[in-house]
Amino acid sequence: MDQEASNFAKVGTYREKDEAFSSRYFRSIPPAFRRIVRVRVYPNLVLLTLSATDVRIMGPASDFQKTLKALALLDLVDRENLNLIVVVTSALLIPHRVYANKSQELSCQIKDCVFNILRVSGVPVIFVENMAEDHYALKPEGSDFYELPDGEC
Repeated sequence: MDQEASNFAKVGTYREKDEAFSSRYFRSIPPAFRRIVRVRVYPNLVLLTLSATDVRIMGPASDFQKTLKALALLDLVDRENLNLIVVVTSALLIPHRVYANKSQELSCQIKDCVFNILRVSGVPVIFVENMAEDHYALKPEGSDFYELPDGEC
């Protein structure tokens, strides 16, 4: 967790102090208005990863919620042009017989947490498997991707 806090601090410092980063977005604003207009600069994409086996998503002391709070503190999520995607890894560790219900439940919990902390809705939650061959997942013919229990590749 100390390394994660250090990384977030570095991102915040970079966004505030790097003149080349911040000045290029002021070019479109006429010089007379630059002092009164505050331009927010957001990254194009923020990928937030989470393991499907993480059982502590909703708790206020969970790593997931701490990360969301850090994203809010650093103002990295654009509320007008959504740039956040939550990627749930190790999806095949969810048992096949309960995959549809469990993945839907997990997706709802994640979206609730994101809304409660960042006040954004409609965040995509994507399930992926990073070790599919270890779980004997099927690879559809002609595809480079493995199939999850819900039929997604």
